[in-house]
Amino acid sequence: MLLATLDLVPIALGFGEGTELLRPLALVTLSGLSVGTLLTLFVVPCLYVSLHALVAWRPGGRRSRKHEGPSRREPGEAS
Repeated sequence: MLLATLDLVPIALGFGEGTELLRPLALVTLSGLSVGTLLTLFVVPCLYVSLHALVAWRPGGRRSRKHEGPSRREPGEAS
């Protein structure tokens, strides 16, 4: 992905012959690759950590109460 962005920089800047037709395509592709990389590397992990902390913080931990198994009793304890 890094090589693709580096290859698109000269076309996006308009260097070379015939780049006036390819420049808009290079700009859009370069922008899309950059935004996608930033989202993948920073935003998605931050959301994952935030949601994981939120689930761990709520009462009951990770499991909701309706999915818990039967309560364990100590031996000799009356029902």
